[in-house]
Amino acid sequence: MITPAKPLPLLHMPDRRAYAVKLCLKSPFLFQGLTNARLGIDSAYLRDEKDMPLIPDTQIRGVLRHACTTLAKATDGAVINHQEIDALFGQSSDAGDPEAGTDMPLRACAIFSDLTASIPPQNGHTTRIEIDDEKGRVKDGALQVIELAYPFGQKVVFEGSLIVRHKPGLDADRVEKALNKALALIPCIGSLKSVGFGEVIAEENALEKQPRNTFSLKPTMTDRPFGSDRKLCEMTLDRPLLVNASRIAENVFQSDSIIPGAAIKGALAQRLAFAGMNTDDGGPLATALAALRLSHAFPVAVTSKGIQPLDHALPASLQVVKSADGALRFHDAITLPKGEACLIGGQLPDFAASAKDRVQAQVRDLLGMGVLETPSLNRTHVMIGPDTWSAVDGKLYVTRRRSHRSANGSDQIWTFTADFGAVEDEGAKALLCAALTGPLDGLGRSASTATIHQSDLTEDLPTAEALLKQDHLDIRLLSPAILTDPQMEHADNIWHAHARYFEDNLDGTELFNQFASRELVGGYVAVRHRPYGRGTYYPYVVTRPGSVFRLRLPSEAAARAMAHALRYGLPVPPLNGHKTTWKTCGYQPENGYGAIALHQQLWTAHQSAHDVEPVRAA
Repeated sequence: MITPAKPLPLLHMPDRRAYAVKLCLKSPFLFQGLTNARLGIDSAYLRDEKDMPLIPDTQIRGVLRHACTTLAKATDGAVINHQEIDALFGQSSDAGDPEAGTDMPLRACAIFSDLTASIPPQNGHTTRIEIDDEKGRVKDGALQVIELAYPFGQKVVFEGSLIVRHKPGLDADRVEKALNKALALIPCIGSLKSVGFGEVIAEENALEKQPRNTFSLKPTMTDRPFGSDRKLCEMTLDRPLLVNASRIAENVFQSDSIIPGAAIKGALAQRLAFAGMNTDDGGPLATALAALRLSHAFPVAVTSKGIQPLDHALPASLQVVKSADGALRFHDAITLPKGEACLIGGQLPDFAASAKDRVQAQVRDLLGMGVLETPSLNRTHVMIGPDTWSAVDGKLYVTRRRSHRSANGSDQIWTFTADFGAVEDEGAKALLCAALTGPLDGLGRSASTATIHQSDLTEDLPTAEALLKQDHLDIRLLSPAILTDPQMEHADNIWHAHARYFEDNLDGTELFNQFASRELVGGYVAVRHRPYGRGTYYPYVVTRPGSVFRLRLPSEAAARAMAHALRYGLPVPPLNGHKTTWKTCGYQPENGYGAIALHQQLWTAHQSAHDVEPVRAA
């Protein structure tokens, strides 16, 4: 039990070990990529952002797991057993009831990075052919041109990292010895092994333990790492990012650039779990973790003018026209009475959020709302049948990861807010503060390691008293939010649904005008979190970022509710008459959703109010 009256537990992970992995190969070898950089090449090698050849993390993890399985069978578990292998390399989630915890992902203790070649490539090529047995010549269409990174016979060392987080009961020394033995058992790796590609020089492989970089933090009541209950944090990653992926084609999934607070909190929960703490038992620590608010992490650019936020949604109410001289003129339609439109200089304006790409680019440039420009790194994935050891039909897909480096090659920075103000148990609060330091492993599907430190930036949150003095209040949604119950009466009427939401959930707050849009969100989120029970599938109705609302606060209670929402996010309304939790609805404000900001008109210098002509709608 974590209570202020008792000594705080030691957050201790003595057996988080980091290794430098070296794998030596003799050319030819091929780890096939999707980008073909040379004309006439049928199969090109996989590259990183700097065009260096690499071995993907999934490949080295797969061959090491196979080698460990061979060791387990050959030694009858004396070197490593199957339970240890499952713990190291992970298992599939069981098909079961999330409420009962039977489909919780069984995360791998071992996190591999890509292995990158240690010397620059010397691009060449080779060919493969198939002979027609009857004609004695090359069969038509059976010539393959393969890109070679290095000449035949050249030895190349690939280098990367491995982090092993040992669960309680998993012996670190035994695991290390087994991995060293398994590394020596890898005979070949990559494509075309059957024709001699990918030979591994086992005697030159190495698994080198790095200087001990575990953490063992004793949280204190008076000297918390973040110093106060709310802090802005900066974060960098050690590898490309794959998080909150969206399906952009039938079998292509693209990573988002914005890291949900839920992803950061999930990695934090894993850290606590590997330290032997239960974060899902309803105790003080589990309650505190649920109450901790971690905002979404947005990418930023460091410019001569300071920190510039990237990839924020354009306000849905912002209207724009391009004059004859090419200049843009703005107007914010949220300032008009409900039901009225306007002309700007006699022209019908476009909404900036739905304008052509080149216009949006101009708008963002003028308003200082940039876009993250990093290369996408494409990877192919295929499921191998356990019986056939060949690709399974229909199990091929492609992921597009976001680079963790900015366009100039430096580490890309993300910023987010950690707010401990709603955590009531002081002992648990200090423990969570301590846990949110040091390297945070396992972020997203690429299992990135995040480095987090306190930002020098500051922010001023408005008080309820200041909000109450305003005749009206404009707010903008920064992250997706659940504001409506699709089963409520008149849920299909967006005006009625949002007006009722603000009235019911923010103490009578009145909706005067809005420019908002909604979308259905289903898939994994709706399968795993089902607010209407286990029997029926329902997608969520999500209000999109960029939505703008003009409100009036009729009372002190409404002002206090709005001040609370500006700090912690808009609350999720009851769904099906029941209060939601992170188990029944993944879009909780504590996980970064429903974030709002005062809608400041930053484009005032570029608007031409004297050219605006209100037009009353029929």
